Amino acid sequence: MEQIRKSKIIILETRIGIYPTPVNSIVAVEKTLQNGLTIYTREYTLTEVNSTLQQMKNVCSNNFIYLNRQCMINKTAISYVIPKSREIYIKIMNNDQKKFVCSRSKLRELIKWLESIANADTDLILPDSTLN
Repeated sequence: MEQIRKSKIIILETRIGIYPTPVNSIVAVEKTLQNGLTIYTREYTLTEVNSTLQQMKNVCSNNFIYLNRQCMINKTAISYVIPKSREIYIKIMNNDQKKFVCSRSKLRELIKWLESIANADTDLILPDSTLN
């Protein structure tokens, strides 16, 4: 018998409505207003979500990393990283790219994670100058 894998659903509330959203579809969470978030998923973007970054971090998996005090992303959604300018590009809906800027300390953590993937017998290749 085929085992059905259930996805964890989070209820996201905005001024306009309530959106049941699979947690594994969330690719980034960004604080944009005093008490509001913008949440990017693989299918859509929600603005003015009534939540905090900490609440979202508690719900989301360990694949999420803070880029700075205002933003966290799903590491598995990273398209590419430009270390010199600390820019992180992630895949969002319709194969579009969204740019985020990372703090220096978080960039080191992210690059170490990427290196661990490269060392885990995958095809990911990082240049030697990545950490400079």
